[in-house]
Amino acid sequence: MDLGYDIFRELSDGNPLWIAQAATLKESEDKLDTLARTLPAKYFIGDAASATIVAREGGKSC
Repeated sequence: MDLGYDIFRELSDGNPLWIAQAATLKESEDKLDTLARTLPAKYFIGDAASATIVAREGGKSC
């Protein structure tokens, strides 16, 4: 079962703030790139199934 990907913003205290969900890694990277351009901040993508971070800020895969 594929749960998709979640996009988070890293707050100044280090805690994550959920921003959006995407079905595919490509879709989540595109959303992350758009977010980073329009509202610069620290963002990351989490794989919902494995609870691991798979990309940070500009959509670069980890």
